[in-house]
Amino acid sequence: MIPGSNHHAEILAELDANGRVKRYLCETVTMLEAVERKRQSVPVVNRDHGPGYKFHCTLSEGDLVEARGPGDEASRIWKVRTVRESQQLALTPALDARPKAVVQKDGMWSPSVNPLFRGGARKVLITPLGEVIPAND
Repeated sequence: MIPGSNHHAEILAELDANGRVKRYLCETVTMLEAVERKRQSVPVVNRDHGPGYKFHCTLSEGDLVEARGPGDEASRIWKVRTVRESQQLALTPALDARPKAVVQKDGMWSPSVNPLFRGGARKVLITPLGEVIPAND
């Protein structure tokens, strides 16, 4: 276990009184907290954050997100490289197979969770046949 590393981020939709999404939030779960949840036989992913919040998805390093990046006319697939506690993600194009350390030198796209998901982003999976399907977690 790497101390100080993040296990996953729980993406939540904060709802208004009418049930519409006000904004998206990110609850980061550290590796230590995930191990402690598992040890206590509690689900590692907390899907219930109380009234006024709806669980949207989780994001971990290596997950795929379909979104429109800066300057993109159409959405494309991005790979999650880092989940930060600051409600930001570090994303690179999914086709970029270079090591993380090399990509960091060239720069990564670091959107905040709220504008990313407000812009229509969604977590996806790619089947062995190359089909892009919603992750539905």
